[in-house]
Amino acid sequence: MTSQADEETPLLQVQSIKRTPLPWAQFTIVMFLQLAEPLTSQVISPFAPQLIRDIGITNGNESQVGHYVGLL
Repeated sequence: MTSQADEETPLLQVQSIKRTPLPWAQFTIVMFLQLAEPLTSQVISPFAPQLIRDIGITNGNESQVGHYVGLL
């Protein structure tokens, strides 16, 4: 018996889709780094005013230290 193709016959054969497992070890490392990066960028904040004073960018004008720390 020959199969007839009509508008209800699927053009592609139904294939089983294999699910790939997620690489949870790599995801946890990336998520840890995403959490750690903002923390490390904020470590400099308490030391920034002294850094600006030591560099001498304000020429001893203490009122400008906050301005340059904000730019940093």
